[in-house]
Amino acid sequence: MTDREKIVEYLRGGSQGKLDLRWGKLANISLRCADLNGIDLSDADLSCSDLRGANLRGANLWGTNLNGVNLSGVDLSGLNLSGCGLSNANLSEADLSNANLSHVCLKDSDLSCADLRFANLSNADLSCTYLNNTLFRGSDTSGTNFHLSYATDVDKAFNLGYGYIRFDDEERGTYGKYSGSWASDVEGLDDDFIQDVLGGEPDAYWSID
Repeated sequence: MTDREKIVEYLRGGSQGKLDLRWGKLANISLRCADLNGIDLSDADLSCSDLRGANLRGANLWGTNLNGVNLSGVDLSGLNLSGCGLSNANLSEADLSNANLSHVCLKDSDLSCADLRFANLSNADLSCTYLNNTLFRGSDTSGTNFHLSYATDVDKAFNLGYGYIRFDDEERGTYGKYSGSWASDVEGLDDDFIQDVLGGEPDAYWSID
C-alpha cells in the first residue's frame, strides 16, 4: 500500500490507532480539511500539497518538507515547526502565534495577514516574503533575515514592534544614542528607527498598535 493509500484509508476511518508516515511520499496531495491529529509526518514530503482547513494539532511535523504548501488560514499556533521546510508556502491568514519557527526557511512565502505574535522566529529566513498586515507583536526576531521582504504599507511594516523589517540592501542600523531605553536594549530597535519612526522618543514604542 502506498503512502497516499495509507492516509486516504486512515482518513476514511479504515485504520485504527496512530498512523506512522515517517519519510512518507505525499507531495502534491490534497488534504483539505483533513484531521491529521496524531499522525507522524516527521521527515515526510508534503511539498506543494493543499492543507487548507486541515487539523494539524498533535501531528509530528519534525523535518517535514512543507515547501510550496497551501496552509492559508490554518491554525498552527503553538506548533514546533523548527525542523520544517516552509519556503514558497502560502501562509496567508495562518495562525502562527506562539509557534516555534526558529531557523526555519520561509523564503518567498506569503505571510500576508498571518498572526506571528509571540512566535519564535530567531534566525529564521523571511527573505523575499510578503508581510502585508502581518502581526509580529512579541515575536522573537533575533537574527531573523528580512532581506527584500515586501509590505505594501511601509509605515505599518516599520511599526511591528519586535522585529525591524529591512528592505532591499538597507544597511544595518547603529545603536548607542538611545541605549538604556526599553526600545533599544530590549526590543532591539536601532537609533534610526527610534529617530525616524518614534520621533526620537523611545517611550513612544508603547503607543505602537
